[in-house]
Amino acid sequence: PDAINTLTDYLYAANRQLIIAAVQALGQVGTPTAMHRLAERMGTDNEIDYLILSIFSEVQDQISLEKLNDTIRSHYAHMRTYAKSELVRIGPKAVPILIENLIHDDPDFRIHTLNVLGDIGDESAVIPIRKLLSNEPKSANVRFAAYEALALLPLKKGAYTLTAGLTDPEDHVCIAAARAIDRNFSPILGAGIKNLLRGPEKEARHIAKIIVNGQVDNVFMNLAEDEVFEKLALEYLPHTHKDIRDHYHKLLVDAGNTEFAQKLTGDVET
Repeated sequence: PDAINTLTDYLYAANRQLIIAAVQALGQVGTPTAMHRLAERMGTDNEIDYLILSIFSEVQDQISLEKLNDTIRSHYAHMRTYAKSELVRIGPKAVPILIENLIHDDPDFRIHTLNVLGDIGDESAVIPIRKLLSNEPKSANVRFAAYEALALLPLKKGAYTLTAGLTDPEDHVCIAAARAIDRNFSPILGAGIKNLLRGPEKEARHIAKIIVNGQVDNVFMNLAEDEVFEKLALEYLPHTHKDIRDHYHKLLVDAGNTEFAQKLTGDVET
């Protein structure tokens, strides 16, 4: 540690090899002060920035994790991508710092954070993400990223709250919510959706459309025995792509629900 000031001087040397050697040396010292000095050196040279970020990802102390975390709001895509992949590799140890990002109003920062939390897949991120959604972020892309992240996380409790996403004003958010429901499907979730289908007609039609479009097989097949869903789905299915119709037809036939399958292909009167 006594060498830190001397090594720091070489971070700004005229000779590139000396700069790289000084970066590596400070990385080997590995103290919080050394990490601060390296962080201050970033921003003028891509190769050196990568080298410094790789040191942060190896040292993994609080300062290093904070600096990696700060980098996911960088204006440089290559820097963000590298920092995000390293945070995913570090895993659960990085989750507490990432969760704190969700209180910021910066939509892009929230979205990148949600991407990383989903890829890490740690259960401790579930409640903060649900809290974020309960506060109804203005950005549809933030809501979308939140449901996408929840689809990748183990939702042992409270998965029923996902059904709120089916009534989001934006279709792509609804589909992300539907996929999160499909991934964590349970009879409780099925019952919750059946209740929504018995709500206002416009909302019920929209939810049925989302379920068909989202190709969420667990949800669709759970609802296939429900008369209300069948009626709503058959209003929309004829207008979907043939591949989607064929997909559901096969699922229904395989499950023995030939009556719904025949109505889908128009073999019998609906």
